[in-house]
Amino acid sequence: MDENNSNNNLEENENNPEQNEVNKEIINNTEINNVTKNTVKEVTKKEEKIKYVEKKDENKRKGDREIVVEYRKPSIFTSILLILIGALIATIVLLSFYIYKENKKVDVYDEPQNNVEETDNNQKEDEKGKVKLNLSPNGDFINMLYKKLSKISLTTLVYNNDITNYDTLSDNERLLFIFMNCKPEFKSVDNIKDKLDNKFDYEMYTSNGNYSVDMFKIDDVTRAYQSVYGVDKEVPLIDVETHLGYVYEYVAEDNCFYGHSYQGGGGSSFIYKTKISNCDQNDDGSEIYIYDLFIAASSTSYGPEGNKWSIYNDAEQKNVVKSNILEEFIDGESKFENKTKEELLNSYLESNGRKYKHTFKLDSVGNYYWYSSEPVE
Repeated sequence: MDENNSNNNLEENENNPEQNEVNKEIINNTEINNVTKNTVKEVTKKEEKIKYVEKKDENKRKGDREIVVEYRKPSIFTSILLILIGALIATIVLLSFYIYKENKKVDVYDEPQNNVEETDNNQKEDEKGKVKLNLSPNGDFINMLYKKLSKISLTTLVYNNDITNYDTLSDNERLLFIFMNCKPEFKSVDNIKDKLDNKFDYEMYTSNGNYSVDMFKIDDVTRAYQSVYGVDKEVPLIDVETHLGYVYEYVAEDNCFYGHSYQGGGGSSFIYKTKISNCDQNDDGSEIYIYDLFIAASSTSYGPEGNKWSIYNDAEQKNVVKSNILEEFIDGESKFENKTKEELLNSYLESNGRKYKHTFKLDSVGNYYWYSSEPVE
């Protein structure tokens, strides 16, 4: 056998993979034939030079370790699913940010301990940056502010014909309102009788079974006073007269006010009724405006037929709505035009009540105090 010719055949087999199997059979046959001729060693050497070459596939590639990797394109369904998952994640992130922003609290109001009630916690900031407070006429916040209006059962100091503010009220009027709305402690009259000198008659006082006086500590009075009139205001240390046979006497030695009755004094038939109509505020929440209606009635004359009353829409009793309403006693009860006093005021409030505006301002400690009152209609 020619060795050169054999090598040429091997090279052709390498270049032509389709002939591999045929060549193998020829070589095997040659090996078998040569075994009989004792030439196994020569043929075996030639077989070791033969190697298989697989047919190349354009869609496959070989790795460093002859690992064949096959790639395929993702399906349309998989692509759509990935897009939807990404959109869902983005939506959740944006929604979480929006909820956090909407629920952000605005701590613009923080009433100190002397306030009667705390405000609602649902104050928030709207899209325009305006501080929003709970201005419901029936809400706790407005109810708390409304109690700070300087009004008492005898007269209503703020429902006048001109603007009323801190400076237009006297020290006596301002403090009288505070005492009429503060809860007192009690002090034995025997322990302080020698300190009381404003119309105080011990024998007359105790003859009615009174053995204690109303006591108001200066710290409590100060907290109430500054809650109503502002943190920068100071309590006047004076005796406060009610003109009803009762006085709040300041005793410097104890730094307290003592309330006690005295012989004399008068009374009044003046009654009134109010009703909140609406509320408003400025942009930053530093001012609150409460609008309400006011109506009042008072006895004006006495005669053989009975007492006659008049209806007013101001506390100064200058604007008469109706006069000479006869007071009659029916079944032991006072009636006016066949109505009780309460029913009488209600019947005139909506149709003839005067509208007033009350302004409350925010002071440096976060307390809303009464600033002014004025008629608007």
